[in-house]
Amino acid sequence: MDIQERNNIMKKFLKYSLLLFLTAISCKTTQKVTSFEEILYPNGTKPQAAAQLDEMNARWFDYYFMEAIKLKTTGEYGKAAMYYAEAIKSDPSCATCYYELANLLYYSGDVKNAMDNAFKAVQLDPENEWFVLFLSRVLHQNKKIGLALSSAKYLVDLKPNNIEYIYNLAQMQLSAKQYHEAVQTLTKIEKILGKNEQLNIEKYSIYSEAKDYKNAEKELKKLIKDYPSNLDYVVYLGDFYAQTKNSKKALEQYKKVIDKDPKNGPLNFSLANYYLILKDTVNFKKYLISGFENTNITIEDKLQRLLPFIINLNDPQNPLKNKDIETVFTQLIKVHKDEVKVYVLYGNFLNITQQRKKATETFETALLIDEKQEEVWQDFLYLAFGEYDKDVYLEKCKIAVNAFPENAIFHYLIHYFFAIQIYRFQIHSDI
Repeated sequence: MDIQERNNIMKKFLKYSLLLFLTAISCKTTQKVTSFEEILYPNGTKPQAAAQLDEMNARWFDYYFMEAIKLKTTGEYGKAAMYYAEAIKSDPSCATCYYELANLLYYSGDVKNAMDNAFKAVQLDPENEWFVLFLSRVLHQNKKIGLALSSAKYLVDLKPNNIEYIYNLAQMQLSAKQYHEAVQTLTKIEKILGKNEQLNIEKYSIYSEAKDYKNAEKELKKLIKDYPSNLDYVVYLGDFYAQTKNSKKALEQYKKVIDKDPKNGPLNFSLANYYLILKDTVNFKKYLISGFENTNITIEDKLQRLLPFIINLNDPQNPLKNKDIETVFTQLIKVHKDEVKVYVLYGNFLNITQQRKKATETFETALLIDEKQEEVWQDFLYLAFGEYDKDVYLEKCKIAVNAFPENAIFHYLIHYFFAIQIYRFQIHSDI
């Protein structure tokens, strides 16, 4: 397995763990689940079939409907919504009109009215899978978890072999904190698709969130068995043992990886975390630095690891002090000397630690690598004011203005610079 593939798998693992965790905590209460038929028709009465429109209404409907389609095609979404609303006045039984209006409202940020119109579309055409799927997602967005779950179940009943709809149901179950049911639903997908790495990762994440550590451990072991060449799963099992306070088993897993792949990238950060849990600061720093030096780890992953230490710089519990972070950046620049994002984060670190001159020079280095970084120019010019010779500073401002002529801040800085120079000249003349 090459480095890029390994990093992709690692990102996938972290992505799904985080995604599922955030989804699970997004709703603090589980709403009562009712049947979808009861939701749609609380009085037990379904809408009557639409009567044929009279000639006048039919003409108006055709006009508004076609205009709405045309406006939507040209990106005039607000006007398109108005025309769909007018079409509904001419034909209140037009399920498609409600659905299209719901979509336009949803993407304009009006989620509440989008939900109401999506609900009406499904009432009028309950067999339309697209309408039901959209309603399920809008209900979820409105935190109507129980209702979203009912609609997702109904959708699977409509199309029992549709992977997207089954997966949607699993997400709704997870949001309702129905962990066991979510795993069962993912298992259904597994039976359709066969062995599937992503599904195993998701099931592990669900078990972890449910604090079902026994089954979480089983899923990780299954990943190791099914994908023996991917040592990252052995690392993750070690991490699992470390987090569950089983340091002996954790170290056993890490040693397996060391024996097979001494240069394994993620292992360094895992060992750093392992020793941090054990409050062994010396070994924590040793393996953390090794991770930042490791060329098998992407710069994005490294900076993601470093950022929390910078954010919590003033926290007494932070194991990294300013000097340690300086050392990390020194190593990062050696390994990733042409990565703009390293210099940007370093510049911000230097700025918040009151090292203004060094921060200015660091931002300037980032611009030498890539001068098409508008936000970096802003940070640089703010810091450079007063640090650089006036002629040099003015020249830098001109470069920024030429590169980003629509950025008002750069124009303002030039005018402000001249105003300060005139003021200083007047003061000098008065003296």
